[in-house]
Amino acid sequence: MDRKTHKHFFIKDIEGDVTENEVDIEDVQKSRFIKISRNVTNNKSYQTILEKLELGLTFKANEKRELILELYDSNYDILTLRQEPELVQKWSDLINDELNRLS
Repeated sequence: MDRKTHKHFFIKDIEGDVTENEVDIEDVQKSRFIKISRNVTNNKSYQTILEKLELGLTFKANEKRELILELYDSNYDILTLRQEPELVQKWSDLINDELNRLS
C-alpha cells in the first residue's frame, strides 16, 4: 500500500496466470477479512480445513461490486499456514485505518 498516492497494489501468480489489481483507497468504503473453511469428520472428530483467505474491498460507488483479492487458496497454494490469517486480518485493518485517516 502506497500511503502517498493512496493506492493498494495486488499481484498474484498462479502457474503463470497473473492477476494484477491497483485500487485507489480513496474509492474504497471498507475492507473485510474473509476466511473460508469447511468441517470434515475424521475418526469421529471434527477438523476445520482452511480453504481460502481473501480480502474484500467494498467501494463507495454502488455500481462497483466488491473486489475480492484471493491471498490463499488451498487448491493452488502449497504453503503451510502459520500466521497467514493474522496477516490478512492485518492488511484489512491497515486499509480500514487508512480509510479512517482519510475521512
